[in-house]
Amino acid sequence: MLFRTSLPALLGGALLIASAAARAAAAPPAAQTPAPVANATPVLHTCMPDVPERERLMTLDVATFDRSENGWRLYAGAKCYSQAAELIEGYLDSRASLRADDQSILRYHASQMLADANRADDAVSELRVVLALEPQRPHPDMGWTQYIRGFVGFLMQDRPALDKAVLELDAYAQTEKGKTQAGDQINLNALHGLQRCYGKDYAFAYSSPDCRDFAEVDKLNEVLDKP
Repeated sequence: MLFRTSLPALLGGALLIASAAARAAAAPPAAQTPAPVANATPVLHTCMPDVPERERLMTLDVATFDRSENGWRLYAGAKCYSQAAELIEGYLDSRASLRADDQSILRYHASQMLADANRADDAVSELRVVLALEPQRPHPDMGWTQYIRGFVGFLMQDRPALDKAVLELDAYAQTEKGKTQAGDQINLNALHGLQRCYGKDYAFAYSSPDCRDFAEVDKLNEVLDKP
């Protein structure tokens, strides 16, 4: 699942783990256990965090909680989608003073997790909060608003609403300002994927190369990554 802060984010990769026997054979007889790596990604054994784990998550700063593999993404990567959404919501409840921008992107990510869990109604509820937060943001973004409306249309199986949002975001993306917003271009790419695979599960429509042009996404991400 790609998670994006335009966010393709962002949401896959493969981890190759050597067998215990192979590691033992390769290790020198008197090898010492390496010291733990600071801030190493925790190992997830269950979708239900215990009290210490939940406390760890709730004390993270917003950037670490939202954008690192040590926050809610640890649970998303293990396909614990409902739990990831619940953790995001709990984090928001514990941080009432968060900036509107941070609240907006966290609510959006919660909606993605709920959509992945096939909880469309709950995802739409989060997205409606995202839309309500827009006037409170320092720099309201017309492109972001249209993207969220398109996402809502897809989840509600409202094809006219999805198509309308795509047309409006596409028109905005052609303006002088819109042409400079790589994030909006990525979100337009995502909406085109939702159109192309309309009627499929959100996880498939958002993440499958059958639905989206990821070569274009990679080029746009390169623009976003430039200092």
